[in-house]
Amino acid sequence: MAALTGYKVLVNSVKTDLNAIFQPLTGASGPATKYKTTGGKDLNLVFLPYTSGTKAITTGYKIAGGTDLNSVFSPYVVPKAWYALGSGIGSGTVWAIAVDSTNNVYVGGSYSSPTNSLAKWNGTSWSALGSGINGGQVNSNSLAVDLSGNLYVGGAFTTPYAYIAKWNPTTNSWSKLGSGSGYEVTAIAVDLSNNVYVGGVFNISTGKYIEKWNPTTNSWSTLGVSLNNSVGSIAIDLSNNVYVGAASGPLLFGSYVLKWTPTTSTWSGLGFDSGVQVMKVDRNNNLYVGGSFNTTILRVAKWNPITSTWSALGSSTRYVNTVLGLEIDSNNNVYVGGFGTYIERFTPSNNTWSVFGSGVNNNVMALALDVSGNLYAGGQFSIVGGTSANRIAVYK
Repeated sequence: MAALTGYKVLVNSVKTDLNAIFQPLTGASGPATKYKTTGGKDLNLVFLPYTSGTKAITTGYKIAGGTDLNSVFSPYVVPKAWYALGSGIGSGTVWAIAVDSTNNVYVGGSYSSPTNSLAKWNGTSWSALGSGINGGQVNSNSLAVDLSGNLYVGGAFTTPYAYIAKWNPTTNSWSKLGSGSGYEVTAIAVDLSNNVYVGGVFNISTGKYIEKWNPTTNSWSTLGVSLNNSVGSIAIDLSNNVYVGAASGPLLFGSYVLKWTPTTSTWSGLGFDSGVQVMKVDRNNNLYVGGSFNTTILRVAKWNPITSTWSALGSSTRYVNTVLGLEIDSNNNVYVGGFGTYIERFTPSNNTWSVFGSGVNNNVMALALDVSGNLYAGGQFSIVGGTSANRIAVYK
């Protein structure tokens, strides 16, 4: 079947695109609509050109009675569903996903196909990034794209540079960030000034577990005092405040979640007493954290920076036992995946969780939204929503 016409008609009470009724016309001469009836006639012979009407949008054709097709057929909306990204990712695990402003999708993890540990999906095919990542893997929360489209990659790999590297898609080349991190990177985030915040189990200069890379001066700098545990997740709000989280132990002030305020160069504890695996900030600067915590709040929590309070999201997730992937769309709907067989969505308008797009047959380790609102999921699954998809899929 050819591309959708964009219009539908009810056939036995089912919304059906015109392509199911009219077939592409081939071998025609002269002006043609490129569609024909089942009898082989071009639509030009069935519908007459439309020359007048009051509708803002017209199809350009009318039925014999003079009515524009817009009055007969309604616009066709393709039902959203899960789709595979080509042949997907070979055996292994997708740990991280990042999407740039033109919807190129970068997928990192521990795998060897279609390329080693890091691959780019351009909407139709997979490709490597230069010589790629070798000697290890890309870690969770360790892919980030800056406002210029440069990709920062962190993990436990040895080449093209150890532990952290920058990919420039314009020059198709890798570059090193100063002397590098010196040890494994476990989180990366980029602020609105293109500064890069990097967390891990390292001590680059004098700051322990987190550092800031300035791409203008090509230099590393510390963020105040050293932290007490490894940083596993980073999120940055629209004011360039930096939130960091730890899974293994408190960072400072007995809290697993901290806020760095760059205008005052100070850390503050947010009073969170359980480990977190992932964090995101919405368009209102609220912070969301996910993990396996089950104290007063279960698995997903929201921090309101105005009231300085934590709150639960509804009655908590039902099927995701440990939240590893978290995303927030333009309507502030929250999507989570992790250990479990479902992706779940929290709808703030009715304060409820629901299963999103039916189930998966294995764990979801990462989620990401593109600029069109399509949701990408990566992990260890081979089936999502009843569709075969090797470790990476998109809901669109």
